[in-house]
Amino acid sequence: MESKLAAMATVLGALELEVVRLDGSTERVSVKQMPIKDYPRILELVDDELGLAALYCGKDKAWAEGLTPASYEAVIENADKLNADFFSRWVARRLGRMERIKPGITERLMASAGAPGRSSSGNSRPQ
Repeated sequence: MESKLAAMATVLGALELEVVRLDGSTERVSVKQMPIKDYPRILELVDDELGLAALYCGKDKAWAEGLTPASYEAVIENADKLNADFFSRWVARRLGRMERIKPGITERLMASAGAPGRSSSGNSRPQ
């Protein structure tokens, strides 16, 4: 079920958030609910939260680097609330299609990414 926050953002397209820069200045930004066409870019940036913060706000990475830690986290947390459900389902569908084409690919990808509970050979570790 879609959260109220995500439903509101769907109507508005974004949430407004006031951020604080390292120099003490403030700025009002829009944290966007991302369109599906941008999901591949989100996937590319999954391990680059500064890049994600910039993408979610339509800014460049240098802008994100200038945010206070609390503001940076607020951008990421709000963006996750807006986008995580939709993005997670997109990733699951994508992995399902890949698995049908190349059985076992999901496990190999998880192992190569160093996912918990996987060894480098792709076999599950004993619990």
